[in-house]
Amino acid sequence: MRAAFGLVGVLVALAILILLWGGEGGYLDSSQSTIKTGQQLQAQTNVLAGRNTTGTVRAIDTIEVELDQASGGGPVRGLKVTKIETGGAMEQRFGLAAGDVIVEIGPLSVRDMVSSVDEGRDYLWDAYQRGTTLRVRRGAVTLSMAAREMGSPVATGTGAGAASGQGTNAGETGATSEGDKAAPAGEAGGETPADADAAKKAEEEAAKEKEERRGPGGILLPGGLPLPGGR
Repeated sequence: MRAAFGLVGVLVALAILILLWGGEGGYLDSSQSTIKTGQQLQAQTNVLAGRNTTGTVRAIDTIEVELDQASGGGPVRGLKVTKIETGGAMEQRFGLAAGDVIVEIGPLSVRDMVSSVDEGRDYLWDAYQRGTTLRVRRGAVTLSMAAREMGSPVATGTGAGAASGQGTNAGETGATSEGDKAAPAGEAGGETPADADAAKKAEEEAAKEKEERRGPGGILLPGGLPLPGGR
């Protein structure tokens, strides 16, 4: 009997230790949370240094660009992405795809500030580190592509779509198309023309009823009471 109680005591003690160490909020759980936080901070530090989240590759080395100009030269119109590493730092950060033409980096126009590929790469690298928004021309659409937190899912198309510069549309990438328009107030949950007409009609009926309730001398009688003289 004593042996049985002793075994039960040992099992209970083991169960308590398992709960304390491995349960939610336990030592192991806390340690894993601390490790994960440390890894996230390290990844953010690497991005600020202009590298991928693991710190092994410079972000600017995952993309190739050229000046977008009219045939035969002429003013620079943007930076055209000629090649981008699938799953690489620049793709993860901005959702860029081959064939995209970067026309603005933050508030600055590429046309006004870039005169060479090396200069354009320097601005792009700085945008990666700072998390600057890019304006990109993709086909006939101009997109505003905000820098996303590293490690979030890549929203742009990959494989054949990305290689051809087609990618995915603005709705799928999360990028904002400047051609998008806000819905009219009525469609967005505001007052519709029908609502306005109904409100106007109700005001007119209330005014008419109020006028009918006026007695001698313009005194407004309580609703429901007969007017003097049988009115």
